[in-house]
Amino acid sequence: MRTPIAATLSAALLLAAGCGRNHGAVDLADEAFEPSDAITDYPPLPLPADSLAVSARHPTGLSVAISRVTFEPDRIDVQMRIVNPADKNLTLNKYAKMRLRDDLGNGYDLVAPERNKNFVVLAGRQLDTLLTFKGGFAEQATTLTLVTNDGPGGESNLTDEPKLRVGPIPIQRPPNP
Repeated sequence: MRTPIAATLSAALLLAAGCGRNHGAVDLADEAFEPSDAITDYPPLPLPADSLAVSARHPTGLSVAISRVTFEPDRIDVQMRIVNPADKNLTLNKYAKMRLRDDLGNGYDLVAPERNKNFVVLAGRQLDTLLTFKGGFAEQATTLTLVTNDGPGGESNLTDEPKLRVGPIPIQRPPNP
């Protein structure tokens, strides 16, 4: 009868001698992980849009000012200030409809905060925040516009779900080498 230590030692010796059950194993040498030339074929990410003064005001008094936009392969980050001077809470992401829209018609949905899925801005509050939107920016797009409640939102001063468009924000890409 074999002991567990003897079985482990026997298996280790077989693997070291190349007699293990690794039929069809792939060589994982360092050269298999060299960078591919295909990576450089992707277009460069857009340049960050800094020191922006893009803003809009809704009839409810809600104002949104965007100061910075940055791009990652899987998301777009937007630094903004939101001011709700109204005496009621305002919902900006009702039915998950707060998004960025580019000039090609693509939409980039908000990654809603876990505790505030509808993105409610409390009455009389100012919020300085960084919001993230899903997806990489389309290669041919040149502008972005933030839209709150893209669809169901209201345009009157009586709504608590204001539809507001902030932009367009011009987006530039670095020149291709």
